[in-house]
Amino acid sequence: MNYKALSDLLWHERDALELLVYRLEVLPHAVTRSRSDSIVRAMRDVDAALRGVHEVEASRQDQSQDLAGELGLDSRCTLADLAAHSAAPWDHIFLDHRCELLRLTGELKQLLDQSSQLVTAELAVTQSLLMSLQDPIASASNSWLKE
Repeated sequence: MNYKALSDLLWHERDALELLVYRLEVLPHAVTRSRSDSIVRAMRDVDAALRGVHEVEASRQDQSQDLAGELGLDSRCTLADLAAHSAAPWDHIFLDHRCELLRLTGELKQLLDQSSQLVTAELAVTQSLLMSLQDPIASASNSWLKE
C-alpha cells in the first residue's frame, strides 16, 4: 500500500492552498492601490496559484482512489474514510492532513468572500466616478451643440 505517496501529495496540496491563501491576502492591497497594473498582476498570481491547486488536486484524487481500491473502499471515499481504514501511523497522519485542509479551505472561503466584497465595492466606486464625470461632459456637450 502506498500511504506515503498519498501523504506526500496531501503535503503538496496543503502547500498549494497556503500559496493561494497568501495570494488572496495580497489581492486587497492591489485593489485598494487602484493601480490597474498591480490589480492585473495580483489577479494573475491568484490564477496561477489556483491552477496549482487544481493540478495537485487531480493527482491527489488519483492517488487516493488507488489507495481506496487497495483498501477495498469505494473510489469516492473521503479522506476520513481512508484514515479510518488505514493502519497506524497513517490513520493519524491522514486525519492531521484532513484537519489542516479543512482549516485552509475555511480560510480560503473567508478570503474569497472578502475579496468578492472588495472588488464589488471598488467596481461600484469606479462606476459612480464614471457617471459623475459623464454628467458634466454631457451637459457641456449639449450646451455647445445648442449654441
